[in-house]
Amino acid sequence: MGPESRLHQILRTLGRLFRRRPAGAIGLCAVTIIAIVAIIGVWIVPYGPTDANPAAQLEPPGPSHWFGTDVSGMDVFSRVVAAARNDLAIGVAATLLALAIGTPLGIVSGYVRGWHSELISRGADILQAFPIFILAMALVALLGQKITNVILVIAFLTSPIYLRLMRGQTYALRQTPFVEAGIVVGNAPRRIISRYIFPMAIPPALTQVSVNVGIAILLTAGLSFVGAGVRVPTPEWGSMISIGAPEMITGQWWVATFPGLAIVVTVLSFSLLGRAIEFLTDPRQR
Repeated sequence: MGPESRLHQILRTLGRLFRRRPAGAIGLCAVTIIAIVAIIGVWIVPYGPTDANPAAQLEPPGPSHWFGTDVSGMDVFSRVVAAARNDLAIGVAATLLALAIGTPLGIVSGYVRGWHSELISRGADILQAFPIFILAMALVALLGQKITNVILVIAFLTSPIYLRLMRGQTYALRQTPFVEAGIVVGNAPRRIISRYIFPMAIPPALTQVSVNVGIAILLTAGLSFVGAGVRVPTPEWGSMISIGAPEMITGQWWVATFPGLAIVVTVLSFSLLGRAIEFLTDPRQR
């Protein structure tokens, strides 16, 4: 298939996506724009995201500062745009790491019977029994307030989602005729998993990825809001809301409002993206 044929196929698939899943198409476009802003944002903002100007404290939105300034005189617009890179990087990295941890454990516990399968499942149950936010705060406090540690903690705490999802998918697929046929003809368990089960089980997990990116961003913002996440003055939406929340009482609403809106738009976009992924990974819909 030549480049022109591939491009035509891609455009045709996107056209069907817009017709059949308009919400998913909107999410795909929104996430693409957010990702572009996250990549190039630090080079296009009018001010340095950590440059404080004591003479311009709590200025309202205007021509000089589109989103106003915070209590330190830092430009809110520049910080909101720059924070997209940190929040998106944490959310995507933590979710992909959680997928990498939960998927093999879920497939193993769903396909292979025995004490180790039950141990994996009961371990996931115990982990999910704890309040995720409280446990995240404790683990970040134990490991230290670094972005890498925040990623590891969120990935560890959200991996049971994929473990349980892949375990259920594997258990259901294991009893299907085409998998049983593969076992009968003598395929090794590793080949059965890689060729028969994994390709059929992974699409629901990929759909869940987009939702979990939003969850990871919310969890990151929550940790930063209470002072247990990304350290100030590193631009991060949750810490910006924490800084601006006390100012809302005295009428300086813009400090917390704009980073809050950024979280809402980003999480909603990733939630809608799940519909697009569901459409693109299901051959029956395409």
